[in-house]
Amino acid sequence: MAVKIRLQRHGKKGKPFYWIVAADARAKRDGRYLQKLGTYNPNVNPASINLNVDDAVKWIQFGAQPTNTAKTILSHEGVLLKNHLLNGVKKGAFSEEVAEEKFQAWLSEKQSSVDGKKAKLDKDAANKRDKALQLEKEASDKRKAKAEATPVVLVGNPAKGMTTLFAICDYDAGYKAGDAVGRILVSRGETEARVMDVGLPLLSATVLRSLGFMEAIAKHVDAVKVHELDGSGMIDSSVEVASAALAADSNINVIYGINDGSALGGLQAWRAAGLPEDDLIVAGTGAEGLAFLNEMTKENTPYLVEAAMFPEGVGYTGMNLAVDLFNGVDVPEHKVTPTLALTVHNYAKYYSFDKAAQKRAINFENVAGIPTETKCTKYASDL
Repeated sequence: MAVKIRLQRHGKKGKPFYWIVAADARAKRDGRYLQKLGTYNPNVNPASINLNVDDAVKWIQFGAQPTNTAKTILSHEGVLLKNHLLNGVKKGAFSEEVAEEKFQAWLSEKQSSVDGKKAKLDKDAANKRDKALQLEKEASDKRKAKAEATPVVLVGNPAKGMTTLFAICDYDAGYKAGDAVGRILVSRGETEARVMDVGLPLLSATVLRSLGFMEAIAKHVDAVKVHELDGSGMIDSSVEVASAALAADSNINVIYGINDGSALGGLQAWRAAGLPEDDLIVAGTGAEGLAFLNEMTKENTPYLVEAAMFPEGVGYTGMNLAVDLFNGVDVPEHKVTPTLALTVHNYAKYYSFDKAAQKRAINFENVAGIPTETKCTKYASDL
């Protein structure tokens, strides 16, 4: 009887929880099994794995074949290493005692790595709390400034008491990226987009970007959001959550990131899992630095679209608004700054990029020629 080690799905809709089981290869995925070996919970960060390593090794020794996802988990927990060491014992390469010493040394090193990752996650959480406190302080300062009749110029998101706001239309930026990706899918003869959205659900601006992206793709092909993740807007966190998601289900063909770090983190996780890139499309948002240009200009890269915000132009707009206010000039309540779906075919019109020197320069004249929305298609109040 052929035996498979695989995942058996449990949990609620949208929050899957898996049993790791040894089962007859002919049995249904979520049907009867021979032995429950452990559990896998991708809903926490880092993902939680509880596994009976010795029993899993016995099944491997008996010839059981793990699925790709199960193999990743078994490797992470040391099952494949222990199996390799036991095979070495059988061949007389070393004794059982030496094999166990090698395995325990590996476990110790792995635990140190896990502790380091947890410490980093704790640090990131502390940074998020500090940022929230800083935002509250800024809000307090804005209220105080209004009370003193000081003009307030904001960037990004509106707030009560502001004089004017300069910002992109987040929904429309995501929509432009989704439209570009949808057109690429159609040109490839694809009829479905299976999307891993590396987002930031705590911020309405980034939720609007993800919404616009999905609704634009749906104009071209069937669009399914397979994974909706919280990458915290940081590349390391995005790698962590994307890796866990891909271990559970890697059947996707589009990765969308609400900023450059999120998109690049999703792509790093994909590559770390050893998955093929031929049919993959990666789209980011921001054009915040050199990272997206370095990736986009690689040969055969899947990073094909960037919803550019042109941050240099945003800063220039903010300075002009401040000068106008100082000089008593009337300014609009919301000055929309341009966004555009950049690709390898058009980025040079808006940025000169010296890859060797790692420098870029914006073409202000061409960016100024990009049509901007007079009014955003959707705002946070529409969510």
